[in-house]
Amino acid sequence: MPIPIQEVSKLRGLIFKITRVAKKQQHDLPFSATEMNIIGHLDRNTELLPSAIAELEHISAQAISQCLNNLAKANFINRITDQNDKRKTLITLSAYGKTKLSEIKSLRDGWLKKAIDERLEAQEIDLLSQLIPLLEKITAPETKPVLP
Repeated sequence: MPIPIQEVSKLRGLIFKITRVAKKQQHDLPFSATEMNIIGHLDRNTELLPSAIAELEHISAQAISQCLNNLAKANFINRITDQNDKRKTLITLSAYGKTKLSEIKSLRDGWLKKAIDERLEAQEIDLLSQLIPLLEKITAPETKPVLP
């Protein structure tokens, strides 16, 4: 049985609301939303070229340069010359950036855990835990069939 569009809309809205409230549980960092997104991309990808980050964020080379400069001034990123192509510079999170990101994640996870523990009954927490694999399945990258 397909899910009604009204339920899909409600689910999307609630996921967005959880994300928005969780993002407020962060340190007082002087970064824009785009800069925080860049930190997230670097956390998931280890190292990226500035052009790849610009493409992921759908912003210009000039805008990505400004964002990377702000992150570098705050010691959040490293710029490393690509050993295969000396003309290219790879961007990685610095040790300090990784530490601060870990603190942010811990704060956000702590907020969500507290909200779950305080507002849900044990049976509801079990049900929520059972939803995690389903949400992972929904958000997994689509795989294209391999043609023979």
